[in-house]
Amino acid sequence: MPPRVECEPRFLRGMLVSHAVADYAQGSPSAGELRDYKLGLAGVAELDTLDLNTYQERERLWPAKALLSPVAAEAVTEAVSPLGVLAWAGLTGVPELVHLAITAAAEWQADPTASGMPSLDFVTPLYDPDAPAQPPGAVEPPVVYTAGAAEEESGADPHVACDELYSLVVERAVESGLIVVTEGEADDGSGLPVYGATVTDQEALTQLFGKVLAELAAANEPVEGISRGALTYAKALDRVINRGVADPAAAADMTAPYVVPLSPKPGDTLHYLRPEVSAELFDPEPSSGVDPASLSVLIDGVPVAASLADGAEAFTARPATALTQGHHTITVSIADRMGQRKTVDWPFDVALRLTWLPPLATRAPLTCSLAETVPVKFSLRDGDGAFGVDPTVVVRVYDPRDTTGKRAVVYSVGRGSSAIRIDATEELYIVNVKVRDIPWVTSGAPLTVSVETGGLVLGELPVFVRQ
Repeated sequence: MPPRVECEPRFLRGMLVSHAVADYAQGSPSAGELRDYKLGLAGVAELDTLDLNTYQERERLWPAKALLSPVAAEAVTEAVSPLGVLAWAGLTGVPELVHLAITAAAEWQADPTASGMPSLDFVTPLYDPDAPAQPPGAVEPPVVYTAGAAEEESGADPHVACDELYSLVVERAVESGLIVVTEGEADDGSGLPVYGATVTDQEALTQLFGKVLAELAAANEPVEGISRGALTYAKALDRVINRGVADPAAAADMTAPYVVPLSPKPGDTLHYLRPEVSAELFDPEPSSGVDPASLSVLIDGVPVAASLADGAEAFTARPATALTQGHHTITVSIADRMGQRKTVDWPFDVALRLTWLPPLATRAPLTCSLAETVPVKFSLRDGDGAFGVDPTVVVRVYDPRDTTGKRAVVYSVGRGSSAIRIDATEELYIVNVKVRDIPWVTSGAPLTVSVETGGLVLGELPVFVRQ
């Protein structure tokens, strides 16, 4: 005999009243008045904003939802071991609901006419809505949703998510004839309706349930009638039933890993041409774990060889070739074992440390005449004190009073008397600046000597031309 259930009319009427009053309380400007109200059929009738017919139409599918519950429960218990179900209960912090859900589902399988509707609330709550949105230093954390819908939709109520999902499956099951809904009248003379439902094809109903879960899991945004909370709920069940994910924490993992920069931090300046880069990577609970094979590290779009040991929470790597001094961008991408990927990038600078050498290495500003040649000497060293060779370095001599930037002479590394020479033996850079060859310089004029590269100013010194 196919599974069948009927809804006892007084129970249905009580459900209609409780749902209607709950909705009224949410929209009432004075919910406190309602709490003091003596509820009952006569009392509810006085609340003229309530239309019980609307709720009655919605609840006519209640028996069909009740018949779907054991289908869902059986699908989950087949995919997840009893120990896994218990782990899920501990993970979500609702072991009582799990016990009740499994017990009710078993009772329904044994006797579909029993009262009560089993639920699969043990997948909720997936997250603590009061938990911090991100760990300190995390870059672009993912949005975290509770298993219930967003607050503006339906709060964090797991029952709402469950009901939305069941309603969608039942509507399709009724449309396809897998569940037949009947309507009659109570034989107690009350005139109340009696709704019933019968499953015509149990196997096809199970397949439909899995199909709907797969469709919702593939959706990135909520669809009509399905809130974000219900979508999250469906994704967790899809992983268990359709994808064979037996680990409760993995099935409930709805966020991509966090990326927390360690070195460089966003906006840092590093003093090495082959700097060490590192970041912490972890998957917030409930977690499927970080997938080490998914790690990708780029600097300015160029791959950097980086690896992550299984179970490790951080990586350290260096670029294979030296970086230029200037602005750079590091991009780190990592996924968890559910395939949820997070890609973040942040800027940093590379700059060697500049040391001025005589004659500019004096406390007092250097003075010179129009006829002099000023030897501009300096050294560039990394964080360990090693001399650094950078052919992109320029020396710019400019008039600090000029706001147009036109009064400037730029010297680059190369050959010739007016070019910068790099002496690796003496570990210095030198360029001879002939003051008389600068057309806009006059006696008494101030000059600024600036060492620059890659958009960075490594150092500046003033020079004064004597009268």
